[in-house]
Amino acid sequence: FTPGTVMSFTLLLKDSCKRFSINLQTGKPGLDSDVALHLNPRLELRHTVLNSKKSGVWGEEEKFPLAVISEDGHGSQVFIEGKTVQIIIKAEPAHFQVRIFTDIMMNNLLNLFLWFIDHRQW
Repeated sequence: FTPGTVMSFTLLLKDSCKRFSINLQTGKPGLDSDVALHLNPRLELRHTVLNSKKSGVWGEEEKFPLAVISEDGHGSQVFIEGKTVQIIIKAEPAHFQVRIFTDIMMNNLLNLFLWFIDHRQW
């Protein structure tokens, strides 16, 4: 996953979904692998956690609300049980861009929000 490449996930969240995670691991696969990006929406807590792990140590969690305000001023929940969501992760030289689109907004390709995760210390 080198700078300039993109990964796309389209997920249908089950009605019973309380949380899920996407981990971009580095090195050899396994439980002790470093994690360059940990994306963990926690529906029951109404926030998404971003983090990374190096040498077995997790960094400080960054929390973002599940509900965001779009450009027209309306509130929108990003992860909704029973709905489709698209997650696009783009590798940049020193960070990741994470874009999240809901099924309602996918036709307009409205960028609901954008996170920059800086991993220059790696």
